[in-house]
Amino acid sequence: MCAQEVFGVPLLVGELPLVGLPHERARGAAPGVEVGAVHGFQRRRGYGGRVSAADDRPRIPGDLVRVRATKWLGQPHWEFDGRWLGADEHGDWVGFPAGTRFARPGHGFTATWDSVSLFPRAGWAAGFNAGHPRGLGIYVDLATVPEWRADASGAWTVSYVDLDLDVVERAGAPAFIDDEDEFAEHAVEFGYPDELVARVRADAEAVLGAVRRREAPFDGATAREWLGRLGRLERLG
Repeated sequence: MCAQEVFGVPLLVGELPLVGLPHERARGAAPGVEVGAVHGFQRRRGYGGRVSAADDRPRIPGDLVRVRATKWLGQPHWEFDGRWLGADEHGDWVGFPAGTRFARPGHGFTATWDSVSLFPRAGWAAGFNAGHPRGLGIYVDLATVPEWRADASGAWTVSYVDLDLDVVERAGAPAFIDDEDEFAEHAVEFGYPDELVARVRADAEAVLGAVRRREAPFDGATAREWLGRLGRLERLG
């Protein structure tokens, strides 16, 4: 397969069409999952709200956004609220000021640091922290393509399926791929399609390379700009 890139980062899970998998169901797909319908990979039926068009996103900086991650069979995972900051060539940016509550079943914490997340039209979601107490600077979830929805009141949700592997960078240490054991276990337990397993592994390596080479949006300056916008938004109240 020929490599393709967008803004210097290889296309990731969900951007390239699946080969040899039925449109409606693939081996290992959970009930209610439609394969191949959105961005070439999957979407979950019955979620509620409306799926946004490619250019249908929040438009006013400060709009509330609920971030909702699930696992492959729909199990609840992380949920937290932030503010839409804007968009650039890399995707949509959402800010989370210190004091934001992050929660998943059985665990939660309140952040004491500011952070921003990038939701691209590709199979990952990236978090960038400022002043993290353990030096965690970059944390990238390998995932399905983030999907935006607005409910009847106009409130926004961005959702994705967390696919276990993460690319992590801490201050003073090289970036690495985390949770390989969890990914291998879930591939068997949840029945990940073979195509998905191969792509997530390849995409994790591609993101890792981009982080190590300091390619935008992992160049430092890009995240600092959006963290600055979060700070200005907070000062405006």
